[in-house]
Amino acid sequence: MGKPTEPARAILFVGMLSGSSALLEEAAAALAEEFGPTAGSSETWPFDHTDYYEAESGPHLLRRFVSFAEPVAEERLAAIKLRTNEMERELARRSRALVERPVNLDPGLLRLDSVVLASTKPAGQRIYLGSGVHAEITLIYDKGGYRPLPWTFPDFRSREYLDYFERLRDSLKAARKGAERG
Repeated sequence: MGKPTEPARAILFVGMLSGSSALLEEAAAALAEEFGPTAGSSETWPFDHTDYYEAESGPHLLRRFVSFAEPVAEERLAAIKLRTNEMERELARRSRALVERPVNLDPGLLRLDSVVLASTKPAGQRIYLGSGVHAEITLIYDKGGYRPLPWTFPDFRSREYLDYFERLRDSLKAARKGAERG
């Protein structure tokens, strides 16, 4: 019989989408205030893999990821998703943007073996966490790198994203080794 154990903590990251670089900066600052010091952010890339968000967020969207210095317990993911949804609404009110959703904040967890995204949308590959939030394993670490799955979003298949997550994984691995020595 297996014995339940607590998983190691994971790196919290948030994928941000907006048509405004200034709003991405404001969102990153708000996220740091809410979730603690950041460990850094990705480059800012054009979000041109789909036009799915254009109706609610406008054209010419930009993508940036921000990660946080303090690893989190995986069971916090649903509460974090609910909070980032609230933050989206707060940022929209403050921005007075002409679009319904001027910034999109999607949290996820980076583990040594996978990248997990939170979603409020059910799907066959998603596991219900509670409070209307689901979790989806989007990338699996295999043979020296993260690999997409059949349902992985097109942007998460890009070399830029995979490289970013592999660098984050290296930092998580180094932090765990440091903790073992300390």
